[in-house]
Amino acid sequence: MPNKIDIWMPVFIGDFHKDTAEFTAEMTGAYILLCLYQWFKGPPKDDDEVLARICKLNVEKLKKIKTDLLFSFENVDGRWVNQKQLAEFEKWKKTRESRSNSARKAAYAKHAKAKKEVQSDPTGLPNDA
Repeated sequence: MPNKIDIWMPVFIGDFHKDTAEFTAEMTGAYILLCLYQWFKGPPKDDDEVLARICKLNVEKLKKIKTDLLFSFENVDGRWVNQKQLAEFEKWKKTRESRSNSARKAAYAKHAKAKKEVQSDPTGLPNDA
């Protein structure tokens, strides 16, 4: 899971609607907050007090909707994991790393070219001066 917070997270409207179509407003809010938490901090711990705080509910309300929420999450090693979101996160992470590597290579090439030009003309003046 990420160490750096980004400003976006993909939401697939069809999947979101399918996963939450029979949820109450309170359950939908809890689902969204759990997804946001997983995207930015990793899967939350399966602890009613922790989950209630993430969902901005008291523990009693969380317990009433917990079973319904587990249709969209699964308990993996004591953490609540939304597998669809985890797969999207892994795709995003690979894309981010690839773009970062490409940008690093381009910056290095630009720097190397500029360094070579300065070395070939030690005055540092443009060739047409």
